[in-house]
Amino acid sequence: METTERQRLAQFVEYLGVSTKTFEESCGLYNGYVKGKRTKRLGEEGIAKILGKYPNLNKVWLLTGDGEMLTKSPADIPGVMRASELDAAPMERTRSAVRLSSIPGMLPETSFKFAAGQTELVNERESINRYWYLPDCTDCEAVAQVSGQSMQPALPAGCYVALKRFNALIDNPNSIPFGEIFGVVVEDECTGERHGYIKVIRKHKEPELAKNYWIAHSINPEYDDFDIAISQVRSIWIVKQHIVTDFNY
Repeated sequence: METTERQRLAQFVEYLGVSTKTFEESCGLYNGYVKGKRTKRLGEEGIAKILGKYPNLNKVWLLTGDGEMLTKSPADIPGVMRASELDAAPMERTRSAVRLSSIPGMLPETSFKFAAGQTELVNERESINRYWYLPDCTDCEAVAQVSGQSMQPALPAGCYVALKRFNALIDNPNSIPFGEIFGVVVEDECTGERHGYIKVIRKHKEPELAKNYWIAHSINPEYDDFDIAISQVRSIWIVKQHIVTDFNY
């Protein structure tokens, strides 16, 4: 069935996963523009505003229905953060975000910071701030922020890290590659709160201690090593890449 320009525009808005009102306001269009009944044509002024906000939208497709809806790669979509161009706006956790999550190298940045107080690093309750396009990290699952100075200068405070879940913890907790930097989520046995640490994980030299504890080592010499009880670890993530930015959303 042949569609009109406004029907294709409505299809694009649905793809974005935002309300028509939000879309119209973001583009500077009048209320009711998307579903307007004044005309089936959009007009050059309205099209210019839309493409100014969403340059990845294919103008030919919008006007004729020919070709693909999008003209650019995922890395050029507004709302996607790239290591080489760190100026994209935060992205809501919408249907479009779900689509992005299926693209190799597209990683969700969760609201979890490796400090304290969150329930889990990646789950349905964890909000997604934005998406990062990191084509060298296709085996990773998430991006999270580092707080604190204990890992400086390797990981500056406020930087972001791409994380790959390590799944062998339950079967053999001492099979991890010791000496690497990990994100470790532990549960406080008294309060039940979960806290995140970014540390170099080392193995105890004493066999009895090694059965129950890891050594958490900081790169900054001002911070002392401490033990992490393996029984309290709820997830562990290998730090595959870090990104330093100059923005703060």
